[in-house]
Amino acid sequence: MIISLMNVRVHWQRVAAITLYTLLFLTFVIIQDSSLHDNYAKDTTTSTAIGYTNSTSNTAKSTSSVSYKSCSNPIIFPGHLNIQRSNVNWQVVNYMSIFLYSAYYDERLSRTEGRFIRVLGMKDICGLPDIYCQLWYQNDSKEPTIVQAQQQWMWFNCKPAIVPNEYHAIMYSCLLPAEDSRIPEFVALAPTPCVTASNIFRIQTTEVRTPDKPEIAVCVKGLNFWQTDITFKLIEWIELQKLLGARKIYFYKYDVSPGMEAVLNYYKDRGIVDITELTLPGNHPNEPELRYMFVKNNSWQAWLMEVLVYTDCLYRNINSYDYLAVLDVDEIVVPMKDMTWQEMMMRIQKSEPRFRNYGSYTFRNAYFLDQFFVRNNPSFPSVMHTLQHTRRSAKLSPKGEDIKSFVNVRSALILHNHWPMQLLPGYEPVTYWVSDRVAHLHHYRNTCSTVNETTCDPTYTSQTVNDFTIWKYANVLVKNFQQTVLALNSGKFSEE
Repeated sequence: MIISLMNVRVHWQRVAAITLYTLLFLTFVIIQDSSLHDNYAKDTTTSTAIGYTNSTSNTAKSTSSVSYKSCSNPIIFPGHLNIQRSNVNWQVVNYMSIFLYSAYYDERLSRTEGRFIRVLGMKDICGLPDIYCQLWYQNDSKEPTIVQAQQQWMWFNCKPAIVPNEYHAIMYSCLLPAEDSRIPEFVALAPTPCVTASNIFRIQTTEVRTPDKPEIAVCVKGLNFWQTDITFKLIEWIELQKLLGARKIYFYKYDVSPGMEAVLNYYKDRGIVDITELTLPGNHPNEPELRYMFVKNNSWQAWLMEVLVYTDCLYRNINSYDYLAVLDVDEIVVPMKDMTWQEMMMRIQKSEPRFRNYGSYTFRNAYFLDQFFVRNNPSFPSVMHTLQHTRRSAKLSPKGEDIKSFVNVRSALILHNHWPMQLLPGYEPVTYWVSDRVAHLHHYRNTCSTVNETTCDPTYTSQTVNDFTIWKYANVLVKNFQQTVLALNSGKFSEE
């Protein structure tokens, strides 16, 4: 009886989380719609360093009001004994429930608002107490430069917790002094200007590149496959991303099967993928089985973590690529007329005069559900999922539902799993909808997404069509797939 009640409680918690997500997402879709472009631009565009915001409560202070602090007594550079760590990947702000994850240098607004250090983290309650940035420069360890942090919720506004110990993604922006062209080497955050901080991050920087053609990388949210093995699907998916033009795939990982681990390490050794081990912050569970169940059963918290992960991927690559494709391992953006993403983006650029003004380029979703599968095609290995599943829903998802985007890395302040959550000033506050004649998002699933389960059958399953577009990659894909399988333990994989 107790177990039954617990299951009911978990079920309704998930229902509540999904309902709230749906309402928030639909609100965001309305804001993004081009028919509201004029009002949206007038109401929410600001001249602050933060860029387009979704509310006034979390807007950054104007750069004209920024002042730098000095201390009467020396501040100690945080050492190992000062740092408060949480669950390996996180550092704590002086016994507060603020868990910091990473720090990056951002010069994209250097000609207008200034240069910033962006610190990403998670926070447990919706209040925004003052937080101060302590900026430490190389060969200058006696005294840091101190400035009050600008604070920004990364998912709309902070909402009251749905479950206990819920954490919201937050960004702290530290404006660098205009008169000093140096880049700090370290940053720490503290509750008062002159206290010794309990965290310290080396600031990550990348050099600006000038490519002769579009460079595209892929960001993948935390892989959570503690009970599932999709080894063959993962190999096929990675090989497809390579053929489509992905220069690198950035995986974040909770837990995966031994076979998947071997695959990821194989491609990592060849410079094709990057793997970042991921943990949950604060009081969330991090024992593999408990963490798997927590992420699976707490959709709202999982989505908040995804915003942090995707935004981290963005800042790691703001100078390395032109676009980031934000994808799951069951999703593939497939050009209809071109062979590669680069060719596709150049085609769009030629047809759209305002191409460079957009922060994202968005693709509608086509479901390739397992229930549409008829029989194996003997021309291809039976374990190659995308080549065998070529029947899809005739109807594509409407704009705003289960879509994915290529994101212009120079435009986004915060990145969502569908498109930029917030943009820097100067970019269209609406996405560019890529024509269905140019590309589709192939979505290979057992059923429709969780948010749309109740409308899946009548909406997407009543009419289906054959779609063999993916077969144009078949010859090279099969060859590369088989070579990889042979290289990995002589092809001895089992997939449940």
